[in-house]
Amino acid sequence: MMPDLKRISYLGFIVLSIMLSMLVGQDTAVRPYSPLYFAIVLPALLVPLLWWRGIAAASVGIGWPLLVFVLMAGGWQLAMGDYRAAIQLFLFVWVLLWVCALDVRLSSRAYMVLFAGSVLAGCAGYIVLDNNPWGFLPRMTSSDFTIWRLSFFPSVVLTGLFSLFVVIVVSESRESFRLRLLSNTAGFYFLVFSFVRTAILAGAIYAPLAVWFSRVRQNWRILFFVPLVLVLVIHGSILVAPYILVHFQDNEIVSRLLLRGKTGLEVKDVYEQITRPWIWQKHFEFFLSSPYLMGLGNFDFFSLAVPVPEPNQPVLSGSEALLTRLLATYGWPAFFLIFFMVARLHQHARAGDYLGCAIFPGIVILATNYGSVLHPSSFLFVLYFQLLIHGRKTFAENVREDMTSARADDPNIRESISA
Repeated sequence: MMPDLKRISYLGFIVLSIMLSMLVGQDTAVRPYSPLYFAIVLPALLVPLLWWRGIAAASVGIGWPLLVFVLMAGGWQLAMGDYRAAIQLFLFVWVLLWVCALDVRLSSRAYMVLFAGSVLAGCAGYIVLDNNPWGFLPRMTSSDFTIWRLSFFPSVVLTGLFSLFVVIVVSESRESFRLRLLSNTAGFYFLVFSFVRTAILAGAIYAPLAVWFSRVRQNWRILFFVPLVLVLVIHGSILVAPYILVHFQDNEIVSRLLLRGKTGLEVKDVYEQITRPWIWQKHFEFFLSSPYLMGLGNFDFFSLAVPVPEPNQPVLSGSEALLTRLLATYGWPAFFLIFFMVARLHQHARAGDYLGCAIFPGIVILATNYGSVLHPSSFLFVLYFQLLIHGRKTFAENVREDMTSARADDPNIRESISA
């Protein structure tokens, strides 16, 4: 009874999150404590209660850095009277520990069906609802946006990230060729035409790494150190990119794809056009200026970062970069989260889990470039951190395969829960 209840609850959480994402417009701000707010947040608080034993075990097992993080940073914020920051951190760590404890696995087929259902629901929503400015076919997108960009969610970023996830799913699937072909075609279609650059970059890094790592899975040093080096190189390249792009800004393709169609920019202007390096810099400045390096808690990013804004300057919330925002908000204890992520990479490398290692750079890139879409109440947060924490065992067929191999060596081993 309990395994079925857990499976239904997990699937219900994913489906409900997808449905709510269809209802919330791209620029819609969810008002705190509104009915929609509780509809989004309460499932992330309540559903994991079914796994309370596993969460307790994970908090002193693989998730101990997360427990230290929430106790130190959350305790400090409570002492400072910033209850909102403490509650937000609790939700973040609570869901991460739930993902650590998850003993329910969906098959790759189930994820492909979820993606197909989301595409169909999004297309229907485009016709029925008036909250999606993007189309699902070329030139259906509003003229206020780039007409060839597509999205079946009201948020184009959600479409890009979910499409990337299903492409990863297909790469691990052993379902029928027809199903894999259809899912891969749809996934690539929306990944490319959503033109979420970070998702495309993450996919472009994952694909060759997965092929390479699957062939050298016995060499844990390659599986561990190559992703770490790539993370450093890629983010270093992003930081120096403005000094390079300023020399190519007159190229129409470079200008349109990377600089929002603008030309005649100086290095400082290019730096602000890319936005992420500027946000990272401001987050680090806030971290270094915080009391005892314990973070600022809840703060208004834009008013601190731009005391005197220029006319028509885009208002950024600072949530566009998850990892550096956590550092600015909660201070040096946030490094325990980074330690946790690297520890999972090391564990996957030791186990020869090529998927968990190949996806690591992509997830770090997503976490340094997006924040609001990787909220702990989001299905994408759960799906991507499952890949980070469980690697290939995110999918039921891989769990069965590993259990079959293990049972061949030890007939007394029982198969774990899978779906």
